[in-house]
Amino acid sequence: MKTCIASYSQWTTGKDGNWMIFDHPDPLTVKGTVGRMLESFIKSKVKSHVVIFPNSTHHSIENHVKKLVKPYMKDLDVHVFTGKEGKGIVKTLKKAGFPKEFDDVWGYANYGQYRNWMLLYAAFKGYDNILTIDDDELIEQPGYVEKVCERDIGEKHKGVKVWGKGGCYTDARGNKFYDGQIAEFANWPKDRLFNQSIKDQINAPGGRLTRLETACGGNMIENRKMFLKVPYDINIPRGEDDDYAMNAEYLGFTYFYDKDMVVRHLPPLRTKFFWTRMRQDIKRFKYLREKVRIYGVNLKTINVFYKYFLQDDLEYKAVSGSIDAARRYMDKDRKEVEEFLNNAIVAAKPDRKEMIKLVEKQIRFMEAWGKVLPKIEGMWE
Repeated sequence: MKTCIASYSQWTTGKDGNWMIFDHPDPLTVKGTVGRMLESFIKSKVKSHVVIFPNSTHHSIENHVKKLVKPYMKDLDVHVFTGKEGKGIVKTLKKAGFPKEFDDVWGYANYGQYRNWMLLYAAFKGYDNILTIDDDELIEQPGYVEKVCERDIGEKHKGVKVWGKGGCYTDARGNKFYDGQIAEFANWPKDRLFNQSIKDQINAPGGRLTRLETACGGNMIENRKMFLKVPYDINIPRGEDDDYAMNAEYLGFTYFYDKDMVVRHLPPLRTKFFWTRMRQDIKRFKYLREKVRIYGVNLKTINVFYKYFLQDDLEYKAVSGSIDAARRYMDKDRKEVEEFLNNAIVAAKPDRKEMIKLVEKQIRFMEAWGKVLPKIEGMWE
């Protein structure tokens, strides 16, 4: 099997607003974590092609990432994706019949759009599989791609073909734990419930492979049978990984969780704009609440995380959580206070019709993706 490893690398010029979209973009004055990740690939004897996706087409960000990656090119097959390549891909997609309605989704406005570049690259290059490993992670198992990630792909598990599966992260101490680096606010136990859903998945009965309910986006593998049919959501601000599995199931696939798929996750500390993540989550949950209704997902069957946040009382939870967050920052950061209070306004906004229209657009996008992607497979120039 030909597997490419796709990795995002988050940066900011300081004036581009990337802090409002991404978790921890580094300034161009530092080396970041991409070198550390590539060193782990060398130590664990990674043989696969690696492609790094900067979170912007700004020339200074592209050049900075290229400079950081260059020393590792003698030991790894590694490439930095560029804005010019992205324009070429979009041009070919349009020629192949991708509808003009989606001209606005080929960018970096959210995590879903960002991840779609990775799938497009794998499709255009003709890869069998794409494995996402982000640049704040480490592969520590020799043969991880071939022995762990590629295992089961294309085989049947309990009568169901495996075309995609994901794993989990460990922190610096080896705990299988996600640290969102933000306190728990009133009626907003986001990190606690997310970690509970990870724990539930790890401890789920049924052996090594089970149905995936909680995803870690930097440790997922999809085969061409899946990624030529299933894109990431073009509207979702964050949480694109769980959502991808939901899209896959909507289109007739089963996404699996593999208890042996484990990588080390060592994200940089977030130092500001804590309100942005909560605002993204508020918009995400309001959108997903409509999406699961349209998809026909039974809330009783999903993980404890979504079971809590996708209820009819979401607005109350978000407003009370936002006010509590503002109160806690009262003597620390005036801007955080103001924006957390604005989160409450976002939460209270009646926008159900808008969310339904966005879900309907995503469904049309998936239909177009499934028709056009097979046409362009292997067409990289």
